[in-house]
Amino acid sequence: MAAGGVRADHSVMSERGFHAISDDLSETWLEDWAGAGVLEIEAYLAKHAAFLAFLERTNPS
Repeated sequence: MAAGGVRADHSVMSERGFHAISDDLSETWLEDWAGAGVLEIEAYLAKHAAFLAFLERTNPS
């Protein structure tokens, strides 16, 4: 329980869901981890590029 007797809601702490320790013990854990990181970076860069394109369309020089 959280301070003050109020139950804390941690249901939205992670979008990835539960983590199983067996995933860390697999032989491909490093490749899986790096691949997930690369996908996250690519998604971030795509959003950034889309935002820059939006700014260029709304404010032509």
